[in-house]
Amino acid sequence: MDTLPLPIPNVGETLTRISILSPAAQVAAVMTLGCIAVVWIWTRRPQPGPGSETFQLIITSMTEQAKATNALAEQVERVVEQNATIIARLPVAVGG
Repeated sequence: MDTLPLPIPNVGETLTRISILSPAAQVAAVMTLGCIAVVWIWTRRPQPGPGSETFQLIITSMTEQAKATNALAEQVERVVEQNATIIARLPVAVGG
């Protein structure tokens, strides 16, 4: 967004155009330009990054995920061992 080439307004021409307007329109025009300037400045302020609390929550959730993954891996290993035991007990037919 900051890389958009925005033309720099001609301030003198803008003031000349505003001076042609009626006094009420001049006030409205200046207020509008002020609002536009405030919004433009406000949208370009630095955004706050994640805080230490956010990183702590991420670390905690990743630790819990690692524990759950390890528990799942252990369960899968037990199932594989049980299946290997069952398969070892099956009679094998040789020949055909």
